[in-house]
Amino acid sequence: MHTESPLTPSQIEEKIQNAIIALQLKEFKSIRKAAEYFEVPKSTLIARVAGRKSRTQSHEMAQILSNAEENTLVRWISRLTITGFPATPMLVKEMADEIRLRRVQVASSRIPTSTEILPIGHEWIYRFQKNDIPNLKTCYSRQLESNRAKEATPENIQAWFDAFRTRLIERKYELDDMYNMDETGFGVGTTQSTRIIVDSTQESNWKVTAGKQEWITAFECVNAAGKALSPMVIFKAQNTNSAWIPKDTPQSWQFSTSTNGWTSNSHGLEWLKRELSPDGTELRQANQTFNKALADNDSLASPTRRYAKRMTRLVESQNAEIALLRKQLADAQEVIETRKKRTKGKRVKLQGQFVFSSEEVLKMVREAEEKPKEKKPRGRPRKRPIEELEEETEEEEPDSSSSDLELELDECVARRTRSHREN
Repeated sequence: MHTESPLTPSQIEEKIQNAIIALQLKEFKSIRKAAEYFEVPKSTLIARVAGRKSRTQSHEMAQILSNAEENTLVRWISRLTITGFPATPMLVKEMADEIRLRRVQVASSRIPTSTEILPIGHEWIYRFQKNDIPNLKTCYSRQLESNRAKEATPENIQAWFDAFRTRLIERKYELDDMYNMDETGFGVGTTQSTRIIVDSTQESNWKVTAGKQEWITAFECVNAAGKALSPMVIFKAQNTNSAWIPKDTPQSWQFSTSTNGWTSNSHGLEWLKRELSPDGTELRQANQTFNKALADNDSLASPTRRYAKRMTRLVESQNAEIALLRKQLADAQEVIETRKKRTKGKRVKLQGQFVFSSEEVLKMVREAEEKPKEKKPRGRPRKRPIEELEEETEEEEPDSSSSDLELELDECVARRTRSHREN
């Protein structure tokens, strides 16, 4: 029963070559002993000693590239992997075509046309990787900025871990107080992962980028106890556009903007205040610990202790006041947002009243909602009937204008005569 060998063709060929060299140096008296020592088939070793070519050499004329050309191409792929610019399958095929064109040009001293040489098939790259060159592998790369690629050395990483271990022993940190925060960037308009061909003996598969592109930065943080904090996403803009945020995004996520899409101290402080803000219990415990430490220290004067206690009480009262104001502000904002989103229904009018708390606003809203609304009559309004009015006939009055004028003239003459007599 035939069983496949776990060795690759290149490894088998290497053992055969070592056996041939050992026979030429007369280290073994017979081919059988050499075949048993190097674990190769006896018939294959006899044929190779007699001058038969290997399978790779016999098929070399049928290959697109010769063995020497393939080895040169492999060395070129290894150099690209080391420099951080790995080759893609399309680029490898282009370089293979270039080797073939230059081969014809050297032989005939002319540049051949594209019709004279058949193009390389789609399956050649897979055969080249699998059968001919076992050290090559196909994977997907991740982008890494050049500055980070240069500084991520084993020496720098080991120095960081040494400093971290020293500080951990000195401070005696708890697991809940140990956080690992990382910044990750997403390149806008660029491919994050690319299918590449690299040398399997190299450890890094990073693709180095110039770092001069638009980025979206995100904060990610988790502590040693396994608790993950909500991230913050920073866009390159003046204001955050709601269209950039997916609808199924958790409400606890934070979104912010910057001029270049990078993080800054203000963004970190904003994120820490929201995610790691101490509550009242922690503040009270911290004040108790602080006051106890002051009481145990005999070198401090009494006025200093009194001032410290007064400041701790002031901090606690201010924190409680801020908590109340924050709650009232949140309730008021909830009412405003609810009224903005509602397109139909009743409207609340706050006329002539001064509202000092959000509870009063919510109470008035509920009362207005519960109050029944007057129903308007349906349909078109009917026209009012026109009442028929009887025309009133005015009686003709006798024309007495001339007689009245005569009486007025007589009275005027009488008054003048009386005035002349008195004079």
